[in-house]
Amino acid sequence: MIVDVEGTRSIRQTDVGSVRTLLERIKDRHDIDPEQLIADTAFGSGPMLGWLVDRTIAH
Repeated sequence: MIVDVEGTRSIRQTDVGSVRTLLERIKDRHDIDPEQLIADTAFGSGPMLGWLVDRTIAH
């Protein structure tokens, strides 16, 4: 089920920021808190992983 979409250019920093935006919007609009996020290695940066850990989202 697709609950939100964010179009971006293929730039790592933009992609990481858009994931944060998507997860926050999904929480606000649908009251859904994901337990896990599966993505490619571009999302394995230190700041992104820290952001996920702070929200108790497994990676």
